[in-house]
Amino acid sequence: MQTSEVTEKLIEECAALNVRLIKNLPFDIQPLIWSSPTAVRNPETSVIFQPVHNNKNIFARLFRYTFILGSAFIRGLYRLLRHRGVYYCHIKNDSSILLIVPSVITERTGEFKTNYLTEEEGYSVDKLVFSYSRKTLESGKHFSAVSFFNRIRILFRLLSAVFCDFIKQLACKKISLRYIDALVILTQWILSHSWYLTCNFYHLVNSFADSNSYESFLLLHEMHFYSRIVWHIAREKKIVGITAQHGLIVPEKLWYFPDKAEIQVECPLPDVFFVYSLETEELLRGLYPETNFFTCCSPRFKRWKSYSDIPKNDVTQNGKPICLFANNAAIIHDVVVLKALRELVKLKLKDSFTLRLRLHPTERLNLKDQLWVWSAAALKKIEISSKSLQDDFQDAGLVIGAASTVVQEAFLVGLPVMGVFHKDFVASSLLPSEFRCAIGELSEETLNRYMNKEPDKDLVEHCKVNLGVFSPGLTTKLIYDCYNETK
Repeated sequence: MQTSEVTEKLIEECAALNVRLIKNLPFDIQPLIWSSPTAVRNPETSVIFQPVHNNKNIFARLFRYTFILGSAFIRGLYRLLRHRGVYYCHIKNDSSILLIVPSVITERTGEFKTNYLTEEEGYSVDKLVFSYSRKTLESGKHFSAVSFFNRIRILFRLLSAVFCDFIKQLACKKISLRYIDALVILTQWILSHSWYLTCNFYHLVNSFADSNSYESFLLLHEMHFYSRIVWHIAREKKIVGITAQHGLIVPEKLWYFPDKAEIQVECPLPDVFFVYSLETEELLRGLYPETNFFTCCSPRFKRWKSYSDIPKNDVTQNGKPICLFANNAAIIHDVVVLKALRELVKLKLKDSFTLRLRLHPTERLNLKDQLWVWSAAALKKIEISSKSLQDDFQDAGLVIGAASTVVQEAFLVGLPVMGVFHKDFVASSLLPSEFRCAIGELSEETLNRYMNKEPDKDLVEHCKVNLGVFSPGLTTKLIYDCYNETK
């Protein structure tokens, strides 16, 4: 799925703003811009990237801008008073490679193993496990390198840089709606003090780069905001930056695709990038000119190497086939999935199908959605799954979602699937187009049609290739071997 013309213009404005600020800010503040939401352009974190924002008139936009900046200011005050740095654990294994990993994707105890990487005997890595909260890293040491006064200095320096850029663009008559959008996205990040967390992380990683003889930094999130900080330090300290793909890379995930203007000023990028397939490499290669690519399969997906199809079943509950709704941790995805579920409840299709909602383990539904889900379940309009994924798959006559890997997994094992989308939000291309459906087109006939679709073996095979199912597993040995090739 290609990005819209409006989104392309917004990307260009974000990139141009980043480049101008990088040229005008002190060296110690520049890395923060590369970790900002105008550089890590994630449509899930700002409604401004969504089509629903572009359809608003000027007054609705002004109201939204005011709300966004006002709420950011309040969050910033809270963080100014409460947040005091980051927490970390350093696990030493006498390795030349340092794995820098957030605690939330580890076991959080002992060796802090993660299912994103297989650690082989004789190929150990040192680990720097970090968290912005004591709750998710109870054994962590506290680290803070930004004093209160320095924090205020950085805040005013960022705000003044943004203000000066606005005045210059105004003088040059280059103010556009897309530029205002980019400005609001960045100003929200500044006022909310999100940069403060990143700033402490920068100093933490820098201290390890200075005090240890690491030859390489390894990350399991490719181009997330904290990854940009690490790539900046790695380039500055002449340390090799290595990363590995952790999920499907598709066009709507904007943060994977730096703009040409950013590439020209050498935005921070990894030196070695493990991707799932040659197709993914081709998608990225032109934007990562100095990066060496290798193929791999994530340990999370290796089970699909020997996964057998689940035969089409006729399981019913009270005589009704089961439609399994799967969401994930992304907020916009939740909105779309719940819109689809509400639509089917409104059409009274609960009388023809059992509507089962499978919530993500780290669910973040807002209060309004929580109340609706709770009341719909209490009134037996829907049911909430408490089963394992495998059991849900055995029951499901149709698996419905927007951008959840659960839907993708169901597709790979031959279950009937439907990817739903809404005109107000960026549509996911996780599934092939013939398996996607607009929410406005949902009906009993549509559900029955998708439920009876025969799986396309060629498409399933292509999907497996793009997930690296036929590539070598991502292990520490593979990383050492490929890293040695690049020396």
